[in-house]
Amino acid sequence: MTTQTKTSTLDSFYDSLERIRVAESGVPDVGLLIAQSNYELEDLYPEGDFRVVEITDDTDEDSLFERLASPLEAGIWTLLVIATVDVPPKLYDVLRQIGSFGQADIPHFRGADEYVLRVHPDARIVVITTDDILETMSINTFLSIFGPIVRL
Repeated sequence: MTTQTKTSTLDSFYDSLERIRVAESGVPDVGLLIAQSNYELEDLYPEGDFRVVEITDDTDEDSLFERLASPLEAGIWTLLVIATVDVPPKLYDVLRQIGSFGQADIPHFRGADEYVLRVHPDARIVVITTDDILETMSINTFLSIFGPIVRL
């Protein structure tokens, strides 16, 4: 894919993610970018204010949800980079709930038995990963979480 085509594809992806709402609930959708294994994260950045949250082999689950919750509650776009095959199982359910309802119940988080993460209407989640990582996941279940999906 040429640089110009990739830029145009990313612009269209981010533009549609900004406009798309899940029909039943009216909440923003969750997007997925599938990048080449040698991608440069900076090449995938959207315009405007955003945060990058990376999941690696060393990621602590509580830390992950704190880094994910704070910008989403504040209305900031979040790029969730999955750079490991060891993804916390709870993350799948949280992403599914956010994409369906605009909020997620996170057990044992922030001192609550059941914390309700309410996503600000201006916030979006863009999950970024590679084919190599996707191959290790239950692909159909994982892909069903997302609205717009782009393979670069």
